[in-house]
This record gives sequence, structure tokens and C-alpha cells, in this order.
Amino acid sequence: MVNWDNPCWRGDGSAGPHGLAGFNGNGLLLLRICAELRLILSNTFFCLSMRLKATWVYPRSRHRHHLNYVLARRPDQQDMLVTKVTPETIDLIFDARQLHEKCQEIQTDLYSTFVDLTKAFHTVNRDGLWKVMQKFGCPERFTHMVRQLHDGMTARVTDNGAVSEAFAVINGVKQGYVLAPTLFSILFSAMLMDAYRDEHPGIRIAYRTDGHLLSSRHMQTTTRVSKTTVHNLLFADNCALKTVTEEDLQRSMYRFAAGCANFGLTISTAKTVMHQPPPCTEYNAPRINVNGAQLKNVETFAYLGSMLSRNTRIDDEVAQRISKASQAYGRLQASVWNRAVFE
Repeated sequence: MVNWDNPCWRGDGSAGPHGLAGFNGNGLLLLRICAELRLILSNTFFCLSMRLKATWVYPRSRHRHHLNYVLARRPDQQDMLVTKVTPETIDLIFDARQLHEKCQEIQTDLYSTFVDLTKAFHTVNRDGLWKVMQKFGCPERFTHMVRQLHDGMTARVTDNGAVSEAFAVINGVKQGYVLAPTLFSILFSAMLMDAYRDEHPGIRIAYRTDGHLLSSRHMQTTTRVSKTTVHNLLFADNCALKTVTEEDLQRSMYRFAAGCANFGLTISTAKTVMHQPPPCTEYNAPRINVNGAQLKNVETFAYLGSMLSRNTRIDDEVAQRISKASQAYGRLQASVWNRAVFE
């Protein structure tokens, strides 16, 4: 939700004390109409102080992000379809695309499973979390303080105006709580360590940090080339498993499912497998199973807002962005663009 109750929008000074940045008549008209409709103008349209820039909280990230090119009001929250990529996701999107492109270049298969957990934050076993925190070296006093914030928690349910009796909440971390992502990450890390303690399939990569990364001749040497293995890409409660063979992906999925079962986490049934074959080779759909169910295969997948596909072209990404922008613009047709004042 975007907060519209800002001091620079009150009274007649809807443009704020920082000026209009050389706006023409249409810019003034836009400001007036937006003030009448109580619409939000981001810093793109007129100058705002850095500390007063409009921000938005994405439900799954729980971080505030600056808005660009967005108009919104409370009844039109569903219209906010075009959002800026957050700094936390840029690195992961870059990593995912680099893996796709490099595997294409070296003629290697790439198998990806994008796993989502069912109500991950709400199903965390608290007793297990306190033990994991102690194992990870958290001070006993800190663990006790965090535990006090969760012990004795109760909740009520509202149904058709009627409020239920209070009931105890014994699992999960507090949604929206500033420590919730960190607490879940600690438990999730312990789960991955337990699941892959004997074997951890992944993609082996070689790299240099001395300026000769793009030189194929220098990459053949063994003195200054470092090697590592990419096992998965992690963001919040999402996990993308990466391997170069179908057998490795199946073993990785079995271990991941076993680890989730040991820590009380549930894998959602809507999982996705994407297989990117080498160029000019026949595509054979992989058959990956977990908990007795076969995962579905897709040609494209929206990973953190960016479209990934079997090939390395960005046609699907561009088409998706154009579609979302068109939808956001169309939803404002009746409330803004069709007003006679804009004719």
C-alpha cells in the first residue's frame, strides 16, 4: 500500500515545497487532477525530498521500495502491476540468467526446479527454531528474548462480522515482524545443511578475479582459476535447485523433500521444472517426482518478476513487461484518462 497522507499533499501546497521542475500546463493539470482524486505522484513527476519519496511494501519481501512511474490510490491498489526490481532480487536474476546463458554457450543441459513452500513462515516449528539458534551460536539471552515475543501468542478469526474466541498460536514466526525473515533464514539454512550433508548436486563453475575472466586461454590455466559449485538460488522462502543432469536433479529434490519433512516444512504442490537443452538438440521433458507426485514442466517461468525460458532470448521478458504496463494503464481508463478534463 502506498501512503497518500503526506505533509506535502495537504492543503493548497499539493506540489510540495520543492517546486515543479519546469512543468508545463499539462503538468500543472495533472497535479491538480491527482490532488482532487487523492492520487499519489512519485518523484518521477515532480521533485520530492529524498525522505518523502513515495514507497511501497511488496508483501513477500517485507521491504520498502521507491516508486517510479506509478499513480495509485487506495481503491486502485490492484492496478499497481508495474513495479521496480528491488536491489535484493537483481543479483539473483543476474545469476539465473548467467547460468542460462553460459550453459547455452558451452553446450550443457541445465535443469532447474523452482520450489515454493506452503505457508513457510506460519509453519515454522518454534521448539526446533530455538534449538537451531543455539546451535548457530546465538546468545542464550537473545534467544530467550525472541522466545518471549512468541510464547503465549493468541489470535482471533473474523467471519462475516463475527469474531471467534481467542486460540493459541504455537507454530510460525510473526508475519511482518522485523526478525521474521532472519529467523526463517536461520531455520532454512539448518534444513539445507541437514538435507545435503552427504551429497549436494549442483553446477561446477570456474572463475578468475584478475581481469582475464573473458579470456578463454587464461581460463584453461590452473594456477589462478578458482572453482566453486552453484547448488541453488535462495530468496525468502523460495529455492531454485540447479543441476546439469536429470538424475542429479531428482536426487537433489529427494534430499530437499526429506529435509523439509524433518524440519516441519511443507513443499507446495504447484512446483515447476524447467529444462534448458543445449542449442540444436532435441528437447526431452524431464520426469521429476517428489512425495509421489510428478512435477510439471514449463517453457517459461516468472522468477522474481523476470521471465526465464528454455532459450536465452528476452522476447518473453519484453512481452510480459509491455503486457503489465498496458494492464496498469487500462485499469485507469475510467477513473483518470476518460475524464473530460483531459480531452
